[in-house]
Amino acid sequence: LENCYRFNGANHSVSKMAQRIEQMLEQKLALLPKSLREKTSMFATLHFLYPERYGKSDNSDASPVLETSGGGGRRRSSRATPLDAAPTHSQLLRWLQQESEADKKVKKKQVEESKKAAQVQLSSRVADWEEKMAKPHLVVLHGLSEVPHIVCFLYQYADVLGVPPCMPTVFELALVFPHDNPEMNAIMTGLLAHPEQREDPSFHNPMPYRVWNVLLKRLLHVWFVVMKEKKAKKAAEILGVSPKFFETFNSNPLQNVD
Repeated sequence: LENCYRFNGANHSVSKMAQRIEQMLEQKLALLPKSLREKTSMFATLHFLYPERYGKSDNSDASPVLETSGGGGRRRSSRATPLDAAPTHSQLLRWLQQESEADKKVKKKQVEESKKAAQVQLSSRVADWEEKMAKPHLVVLHGLSEVPHIVCFLYQYADVLGVPPCMPTVFELALVFPHDNPEMNAIMTGLLAHPEQREDPSFHNPMPYRVWNVLLKRLLHVWFVVMKEKKAKKAAEILGVSPKFFETFNSNPLQNVD
């Protein structure tokens, strides 16, 4: 009966027949003398056959102690069965339903603990990686006064550019590792897109690094072509950029950068 309930579930037709057999058996056992009834009841039989799972007890009126840690010699089905699908008059099936619920709670707790452990391990690895790879570059960025101004600009014009607000630490990390960085992809998409493009619903999909990197190089190439033809001051006025840009960069800084 136990195997039938466990492997077929509570609502299976075979389990329905097994419940009728169990009821008939209990009715017949109830006609026996008390001394024999206590030794032949379902509860007493389970205790006798599987003491490691149901414990040892001489009290036939007690409820079995179900072990959910996976111990015992009984093999369990690896597939899920709807033991808790519906209420039942079968005492054995109710015990199995309780066992199933307890197993679910144990497995759920184990999954949650595994996720927490994986998250802690990932956070530790990321912290170690940042300490070894990113820290030297971040130290340099911490000394640049332009970084806070850029972050402030992006925050003030976030709605216009269509970019999410970015924290200074996140922006600095995006500058160090721009490849496949969602924050940098969103920022460069907003800066390089035409105003009419920002009104397009598809604009909310940020350009990947390989796309905005090519567009940025093309834009800078055009700027320096204009600078050579019109001189720095006039080129800055035409392009709408600060004259200090061409004073800082005499040539395209991304010309020979992959």
